[in-house]
Amino acid sequence: MTDESGINTQMTEAVTHGQITNIDEAPVQSFAILDVVMAETIGMGMHNAINAQHNMQMMASAAVTATCARMINGQVPDISAPQPADSGTTTRPPVSPIAPTDPSTIIANAQQETEQAMSTLSKAAQAAKKTISGAKDALNKLGSSNQNGNNPSPTPNNNPPTK
Repeated sequence: MTDESGINTQMTEAVTHGQITNIDEAPVQSFAILDVVMAETIGMGMHNAINAQHNMQMMASAAVTATCARMINGQVPDISAPQPADSGTTTRPPVSPIAPTDPSTIIANAQQETEQAMSTLSKAAQAAKKTISGAKDALNKLGSSNQNGNNPSPTPNNNPPTK
């Protein structure tokens, strides 16, 4: 049979083959792109989590440093956010170094704080003793009133439980 249409059959087969190939490969390519996007998303999520953890560690370290400096009566330097470059040049005041403290002063302050803590604890112990003795007196009064018959205790129920 001869084709009277004037179109080359090899050409039509090539176009048809190209269309079928595109249709066959489309799901594979879409899943591959989906996998790449998912991997990128997970990677960015991990990067953000690590960055947040790093920032939290830096803040915790700064807080511990400031607390330790206060504990030894040192000065905490004022750390402010840097100024933008276009706002002009401003100089920060110099930070004075931590002044050394005389050890005898530190020991005297510690002894004074210890004495205050001990007096507070002894007052709390005395208050606790008073509370305990009051509770014992109340229990004794309750026990003696039950023995005198003033406040009879309820009788136990000897009936077996019903089902």
